[in-house]
Amino acid sequence: MRRPPFVISHKNLSSVLQKPAQLWTSLSPNRIRSRAPIKKALLIGINYQNARDREERLDGPHKDVHRVEALLIKQYGYNKDRIVILTDEENVPEDRQPTHVNIMRELNKFVEGQEQGDYFLVYYAGHGIQSTWRGDSMEEDGRDELIIPSDALGWNGQRKPELMISDDKLKEILVDPLLRKSHLTAIFDSCHSGTVLDLPHHRCNRVYTWNSRLRRIGRRVLELLSEVEKHRFSPAEIVKKTVDSKKTSSLPIKGRTMTCSGYCLRLKRANQNIICLSACKDSENAYESRDGSSMTTALIDLLERCPRPTLKETMRAVSSRPINGVKESSSPQLSSRHPLRMNSFLKL
Repeated sequence: MRRPPFVISHKNLSSVLQKPAQLWTSLSPNRIRSRAPIKKALLIGINYQNARDREERLDGPHKDVHRVEALLIKQYGYNKDRIVILTDEENVPEDRQPTHVNIMRELNKFVEGQEQGDYFLVYYAGHGIQSTWRGDSMEEDGRDELIIPSDALGWNGQRKPELMISDDKLKEILVDPLLRKSHLTAIFDSCHSGTVLDLPHHRCNRVYTWNSRLRRIGRRVLELLSEVEKHRFSPAEIVKKTVDSKKTSSLPIKGRTMTCSGYCLRLKRANQNIICLSACKDSENAYESRDGSSMTTALIDLLERCPRPTLKETMRAVSSRPINGVKESSSPQLSSRHPLRMNSFLKL
């Protein structure tokens, strides 16, 4: 049924003329701004200095947080007053310690009062963990990813699950309320952080060499053969399944639903306003070298040399760093709400 054209009758013409701003707002939501776009950052670095076990303590997060802060101010025009830092350094006041309560307080008010065009950056360096239960149907492996505030790790190494913050909660606070024309860049330098914001696309955002592409094609053939054996698809159905998997982001494999097949169709006008750079896959650990350098170190080194890298250049830079003289085994991930155009620029 066709919608009738918008008509202003003589009966309400006078009231419309008296309230032109209200009319324009009702016809064009989100187009009127009350201020210029702003940039806000929340930087969290946790060394777990009170942990008794040396293996639980980290060396790099404090240094990384302050390097990120300096970079944002000097290179990207962030105002120091709009950067909130939470670290467990000795001289930091209690309300700026990265405890569960303080992190949740800052997260909950982070995007409050946002307007179209605002930029938000969240940086977290600390421990991450995967839940041991397998009950979350939204996750491919049924496990949630969680970050560990400073008070969620006891001095004796005992972890307190009730004080950890899950990927579901992070998505609810940071991703779900974000306006379409606002921008969120999240950086998680922690273990098990591949889908820590529960963004659906990550495989299709990977940067591949020719060797890895061949391995990927081989895996895809094996997956299709297993589907044929299990469900007895006809040749026509196999062709259709292969074509459809390149057009959609959902592909059933071995009795489960993958959120991103790696063959997702990139739309020219897809919104790229939310991205999350993670130090590793959900199943992996992230590493720091003996001097405390990590994925963050490689990222900052790149941004100091090249303030406006492409997403592809960014992923190559953070994926090729050596740890203690040996190339590390974790694989940094770039996740997003829609498949990314990897030749587009990183926005900070």
